Amino acid sequence: MRIISGTPKSTPLYWLPVLSNIIPPSIRRQNNLLREFKKISSNQSLPVHEVIMPVHRRLKSRSPPLVTAKRLLEEAYDGIAAWKRGWIDSAPTAWHPLLDPNSPPPGFQLPRKLRVTLNRVRTGHGRCGANLTKWGFSTNPACDCGASLQTTEHITFDCPSRAFGGTREDFLRATPEAVLWLEQLDVRL
Repeated sequence: MRIISGTPKSTPLYWLPVLSNIIPPSIRRQNNLLREFKKISSNQSLPVHEVIMPVHRRLKSRSPPLVTAKRLLEEAYDGIAAWKRGWIDSAPTAWHPLLDPNSPPPGFQLPRKLRVTLNRVRTGHGRCGANLTKWGFSTNPACDCGASLQTTEHITFDCPSRAFGGTREDFLRATPEAVLWLEQLDVRL
């Protein structure tokens, strides 16, 4: 997902499924388990019923798939709703509208270079002076404008020579103005 979204390793994990428009692995696993359990349960003539429904368990497990599947079925588990809840619980409030499981996030159709830069601005994790110094690729975290610390936030909103004139919401919606600013940016984030 990091390759698809173009985000560096320091990006919080909850961003990756949203920016790459892929359901998180844990939710996909639970959806697949539930689908298989329903399929097997609906056909009682399968020989697997003799194996999965024994009187005693041969192997101990803290979370056996059979028990998990029954629990998910009782709860009427909905993977998309679980993904939305997880995103709302972990993401900054301003970015909540970014998650729409039915369509990719705004800007997903942009060329890869622009989409990567847009995602790095959205997450605040890019190749800026502060991060390059932290990662050991540079010794100077300062911005060339004179600021003592060059962060993605500084480049986007505070730098006198590069600051974007709009708001964060422009990056959320991938407005033409934000895309034009990204195209003209002289620093590779």
